[in-house]
Amino acid sequence: MLNSIKSAENAKANFTWVDADFLEAQKVSPWSDMPVWIPPRGEEAGLSQVSIQRALDKGLTFRPLGDTARDALAWFKSQPPERQAKLGAGVTPEKEKEVLTVWHQKK
Repeated sequence: MLNSIKSAENAKANFTWVDADFLEAQKVSPWSDMPVWIPPRGEEAGLSQVSIQRALDKGLTFRPLGDTARDALAWFKSQPPERQAKLGAGVTPEKEKEVLTVWHQKK
């Protein structure tokens, strides 16, 4: 998913893959700090394993992820600056830097 969004936006993002235990130890919250990410254990572990077959059988379709990413970003950029400054989810750049620094020091 992330690579598809990166490609759609021609972004120069770099990804660092870390394990769920490390994120938990750094107090990074699933879904709110890391949208769409849920640890592979615990109460929510099965969320990504729920079958959508009934919805598909009833006609659910999908559009290309790149189209959704481009359209969502265009919409967000059309919002007033004060709205853009108030993100509803996602780790702050400061917290991201802190977590990555700790991760890279472990190596």
